[in-house]
Amino acid sequence: MSLPSTYKRLISYTLELLLLALSLSAFIWIYLDSDTKQTIKQATLEKMPFLSPHGTDATAQLTDMRNLNTGTPPTATDRKVRGLNEPTKSNSPPSHFLNQHQTGHQACLQGLGKTVQRKQRRIYQWTDSDGKKHLADAPPAHQPVQITSTEISHLDYFNLDIIEDQAVLPPFARDKFQSEIDQIYYVLKHGFNVRELRQIHIKLRLFDQRQDYIKYQKQHAPNLSLESSGFFSSRHQEAVVFTNDYAPQTFAITRHEITHAIMHSMYGVLPIWLNEGIAEYMESMLIQGQQRQAKPKEKQIVFLQEQLNNNNMMTLTEFIDLPYLSWYKTEQSRTHYAMAWSIIYWLQSSDQGKDFLQTLLNELGFAPCQRFNATHYIETHYPQGLEQFEQQWISWLNQKEHTAHHY
Repeated sequence: MSLPSTYKRLISYTLELLLLALSLSAFIWIYLDSDTKQTIKQATLEKMPFLSPHGTDATAQLTDMRNLNTGTPPTATDRKVRGLNEPTKSNSPPSHFLNQHQTGHQACLQGLGKTVQRKQRRIYQWTDSDGKKHLADAPPAHQPVQITSTEISHLDYFNLDIIEDQAVLPPFARDKFQSEIDQIYYVLKHGFNVRELRQIHIKLRLFDQRQDYIKYQKQHAPNLSLESSGFFSSRHQEAVVFTNDYAPQTFAITRHEITHAIMHSMYGVLPIWLNEGIAEYMESMLIQGQQRQAKPKEKQIVFLQEQLNNNNMMTLTEFIDLPYLSWYKTEQSRTHYAMAWSIIYWLQSSDQGKDFLQTLLNELGFAPCQRFNATHYIETHYPQGLEQFEQQWISWLNQKEHTAHHY
């Protein structure tokens, strides 16, 4: 009989200690300052691995995405519009960069790509004994009648590793994937004027069979919608795509996910609307040889116009300030993707917008892996602030015609 009563006393003491600990924790929490609370929350979030429904691994982005735009909004007297092409250069981060958990910051920095290097390559040309000319990147086994060599160089942006253990690549596919990634870098460099391009090792895992893709997705992206056809995992540094008989949409999805990989290698973390907006922009790019064209998504524009006319769309401030989970986990995700794409497309449609986006991206590149207050940045860097930013975006949406972009 004494054994059960002993257990009862032990359980009673344990519950009393637990209640005392909870009460003490609540008491301490009340008296913590806001910065300390934010640090504790951030440290907890960094340990919660999951993937976004559209396919971007959230684990490496939590530092930025979950509490992306926290901070006190600027007042009218705080607004300062400086030259748009001059990124902030200072030993300490400007006010739109926020304090963050040091451990997550260091881990993010370690995941960045290396500085782009110039790669040397020698090309050999020779004429054989029959008078036939040859061109190759290696000399012939037997000495020809005449041989010359030329050394050429190019910027080595990426190394593509296509994993096709669950797919059989058609003869043209590898070259097309390689070419389209080249074009993404071209548009970032010459269309978006990004200075801080970094070298990246891109792993592209392909699945020909839908069931094989779903099985892999459940293992590595369990929170992802089963209707998806691709995702990027920053944890594994790979883009995963269901090939779908290599239809044009396959290459569009690949451009989207590879853009996420490139953005991750350059910035570590980005405001979610900026990250998805640029990925959506690259996804819709038409690429034929060296011709690159971005066309407006008229269906998306009509959808957003209807949302505006029916007063069903949130303000731009609310959109930019959306927490990570709210961005992906609601029935409004279609609206979020459409808004993100439209903001990027609108900015790329004018010199003023291009200058602003260029400056934003380059400033983020100078200080990668920093939590970023996008609302504050727009308010203090866009001419006449966030209100004008939103008004001009809405005005662009309501235009009858929207021009294509050529690069």
